[in-house]
Amino acid sequence: GGTLFIDAAGGSAEFYASVQAMVAEIWGKSNLKAFNNGCQIYKPTDKPALAIEKFIYTIEAKTPHRTNYEPSLRGVVDNGRIAVIVSREDVTGGLLGLHTRTIEGYSPETAYKIMRNVVMTLGSVGASEEPGAATQGSPGETGK
Repeated sequence: GGTLFIDAAGGSAEFYASVQAMVAEIWGKSNLKAFNNGCQIYKPTDKPALAIEKFIYTIEAKTPHRTNYEPSLRGVVDNGRIAVIVSREDVTGGLLGLHTRTIEGYSPETAYKIMRNVVMTLGSVGASEEPGAATQGSPGETGK
């Protein structure tokens, strides 16, 4: 049982790529899927007060190469449960309350909300539900 949450510390593209490779080796490349914007982690239907309406990023994450500021968590479902959640953006720095220009990630408030919802909703995501009705695609892609 359990769920592994992996964030790219500091928003490191190299680390994120290595995590994707590791997950692909263990579960297969096609099994790491993007969570869509209406998933239980972002908008829990049974706990609407916990919905995350706006995702705020650190200054470093607001770079010219980024055009999408939607959340970009990805997940792997194994035997009907979310086994792994991967974040391209740094979450840990936000949880620590770090305000720095060198971390590409979520703001402290957004990081807190993401992790709160991960903890609060994992127990309610069952075998009939892929990672938030996940869709394949690049990080941040919502399956539209």
